[in-house]
Amino acid sequence: MNQFSHRFKISHSLSTQQTISPELQRSMYLLGLAQDDLEREVAAICEANPLIAEMPTWARSRGSAGQCEDRIASMPERRHLGEDLKAQLGLVRTSAGVRHLACMIIDSLDPTGRLDPGDWERIEREYVEAGKALQLVQSLEPAGVASRNLPECFWLQLDPAVKSRKAWRKLFEHLAELHKVPASAFARLCDVDEVELRDMLDLLRQLDPTPGLKYDPVEPIEVRPDLVLRSGGDGDTQLVLARGCGPRLSMEVDYRNWRSDRTLCAEAHRFLESAQLEVNWLQQALRQRGAILLRVGRLLVRRQYRFLEEGDVHLIPLTMREVATELGVHESTISRAVAHKYILTRRGVLALRQFFSVSVDRQDEGREASSSTAVRAHINRLIREEAVPGEMSDALISSRLGAMGIAIARRSVAKHRKQLGISCSRDRYRWAGYGRA
Repeated sequence: MNQFSHRFKISHSLSTQQTISPELQRSMYLLGLAQDDLEREVAAICEANPLIAEMPTWARSRGSAGQCEDRIASMPERRHLGEDLKAQLGLVRTSAGVRHLACMIIDSLDPTGRLDPGDWERIEREYVEAGKALQLVQSLEPAGVASRNLPECFWLQLDPAVKSRKAWRKLFEHLAELHKVPASAFARLCDVDEVELRDMLDLLRQLDPTPGLKYDPVEPIEVRPDLVLRSGGDGDTQLVLARGCGPRLSMEVDYRNWRSDRTLCAEAHRFLESAQLEVNWLQQALRQRGAILLRVGRLLVRRQYRFLEEGDVHLIPLTMREVATELGVHESTISRAVAHKYILTRRGVLALRQFFSVSVDRQDEGREASSSTAVRAHINRLIREEAVPGEMSDALISSRLGAMGIAIARRSVAKHRKQLGISCSRDRYRWAGYGRA
């Protein structure tokens, strides 16, 4: 026997594996894109493909150049907090070292105008004159800038005459206890009566907890709907693609008859053939994208019609798996189809993901299950309508929902209440005491 024969072994195995073609992968990628991203992606493809016109017919006009210039010219110039503070700093007489540290503090501020305590500790530990620099920055406008916490932010905004009063110093000493004790007890801590305490708290409410945001305001995000739900005169509704969501490509005039052009060489023919295949794929991908959006949208509108008409309380449990099963597609397809997609309805522009919600069990077998979104809407309504602040405890809310056929534990009520940003009944009662006349 050959001395190497024992080293070789031949084996056979059979397996099945599903593969996705590159064209299908690109189609799924286009499906998951938001409308603005889709436009940029298609524009990039059009620019590289000579068979497609430079400006597709689906691109919506955003106004003439003159209109854009007028709109931009009419917009107020935005100020930057750091630049404004450094400009004020340039008018103040101080040493070069303190000025350098003040600029360092200004560069460390967050958009709200606050100074992170960790950043301040590092600066204070490394530089002897850090205290002078901080005091200098805190003396600049807007008042409250470079504060390290909320009480300090409010304190910096108060008039010196107010801060000199003993009652105000006591209020800030015990400010952390404000939400823990009733109004009468807190008034005794500050050596004032309840009427004067309410006046002091009214003044606090007028102060700005985020003084830096007036310099860098958060601009509203333009949301462009992908679907439009139209209501007919007879009460019927029709779901259509929004303008620009179903793009149609315009072919370049010079290349419409390239196949019959005998002057082109073989290499040019191969290149244009490849470009034509890409055009065919892109047109099909865009048609499929519009079709799946319409199919998903129509199913969501049909299943959640009461949610669209009457609000969150009537949102029924619905998962992407259920929609995928009913439409005969993969769950990932539904996930891509609803990601960053919006629908224009009579209730405004809604995200398609708002139509989905998990189920909360019902006690009555014959009744329809409630979604977690609907449960939160019920909790919010019960608390908003309570006759006395703090009347609706988590246990009482659980009991009221149980009477409605919704089985939910007290701890689950507390979880949903916290998601709504609502305080517990005890805190609501105490805070109400500070506002009563």
